[in-house]
Amino acid sequence: MGIGKKKQYLDSRVSITIGIVISIIVCSVKPTLLKDFENNVEKTIGVAHELIVIDNRNSSKGLCRVYNEGLRQVKYDLVCFCHEDILFNTQDWGTELKNVFDKNAHIGLVGVAGAVYKSAFPNPWISVPFNYYRTNLTQEDVDGSLSHRQNLDEGDYSHVAVLDGCFISGKRSTFQQFPWNENLLSGFHLYDMDICLRVGRQATIAVSNHIGLIHRSGGELDRAWLRESETFHTHYKDQLPLSTLVTPAEAKRLELYGLNSYINRLLKLNEPKTKIAPLAFKLLTNSPFKRTTWSILKRLLF
Repeated sequence: MGIGKKKQYLDSRVSITIGIVISIIVCSVKPTLLKDFENNVEKTIGVAHELIVIDNRNSSKGLCRVYNEGLRQVKYDLVCFCHEDILFNTQDWGTELKNVFDKNAHIGLVGVAGAVYKSAFPNPWISVPFNYYRTNLTQEDVDGSLSHRQNLDEGDYSHVAVLDGCFISGKRSTFQQFPWNENLLSGFHLYDMDICLRVGRQATIAVSNHIGLIHRSGGELDRAWLRESETFHTHYKDQLPLSTLVTPAEAKRLELYGLNSYINRLLKLNEPKTKIAPLAFKLLTNSPFKRTTWSILKRLLF
């Protein structure tokens, strides 16, 4: 499929809800996954839609640049940015998505997984205990097995601080006001956290409680991710940590949790001990009696 090629499904083989049209943008590097995604969307979305695919197999363009290219091509007011490695398992999810935005004018972005707290440390959004997740996502492991862990608030949506980037939706006007940050992020990481931080200053970030999907691969938190994450967190240091409905006592515990997670990632990636030691000392000062603290110190020393 060529760069920027569109497919329109205004006469789907499945029944559609008249009057709702959604634009879907995908950055593609694996045609097999893309084909599965296209077939799944056509069978499950339940509304008219256009699919805008940017073929990025032979390009060095980062995801933010690709998404902005796709955004300039959309025709409709409701826009979804999707990874090609997802499959929806909710029938008529397009109608569900439209209802969330129609009923809640304060919502700026909607996804299917996220967290109510994001620490100041260069961690992914998942680096909080599970009870701080808000998710309706099923993960497919490398052996093909599926694991579904659901944690949602009451009602149609759950209020979060940040979303997972496998599926992020919003009104076209929102993305035009807050385009994907290609000036700061030239790769394929942190784009989801970045747009949530910016849109979240004036609107609610939400997980839909009635849309579920299967994520067919996991992210790779390697050194490239770490470098981009550290740059990102330095840029936004005055706005982090970020939370919704978290008490000061919880926030303190979660920051220590985030520090612990960051140190463990540095150790796993064999980062210099001179970089890790001040962080370990900070952890020891603030959490001297935790077994996890002493485990980190042993790994650092021996």
